[in-house]
Amino acid sequence: MTSFLFLCTVFYWLEFTAFIWKAKGRHGTHSPFAYYLVDIVRNIKVAPNDAHHYPKSERKAQVFLVQLKEAFPNFDLLFYQAESEQILVSQAQLIYVGKETQDIKALIHLNLHPESILVISPIIIRKNKKEWALLCQQSAFHFTADAWHFGLLSPRPQQVKQHFLLKLA
Repeated sequence: MTSFLFLCTVFYWLEFTAFIWKAKGRHGTHSPFAYYLVDIVRNIKVAPNDAHHYPKSERKAQVFLVQLKEAFPNFDLLFYQAESEQILVSQAQLIYVGKETQDIKALIHLNLHPESILVISPIIIRKNKKEWALLCQQSAFHFTADAWHFGLLSPRPQQVKQHFLLKLA
């Protein structure tokens, strides 16, 4: 049993190392929006007590969500739950999709403002790799990014459809 856990740990670190090797930093992105996320948003200082009350598995996603809220103060912050769709098309929103969301395929059918940004929990991405890949391929989302600790989706119709591996956390 311990050898199985050891192998799982080794594979996790190999996957993480491969991700870091391929992920882009400030100068590897050819999208102004991705560059802004990596260069400006990632470097916003967050008070330590803003994110410590979240579970450890989602802490980096929550910290980045706080940084996004600082960078985009006019965006509304919404925690997505499939039962209550309070998403307004008329205004840009930051939408956090947490681990309690069961059906991430439903995100395809959301009617979003073009500038809205969805932050997807890392647990959802790792558990539902096929669904995450399908979301990234959808024509509704022109900007998709995997940041290892969370994922980002945005309609951004003015941008050419691209998927990024970004060093954000």
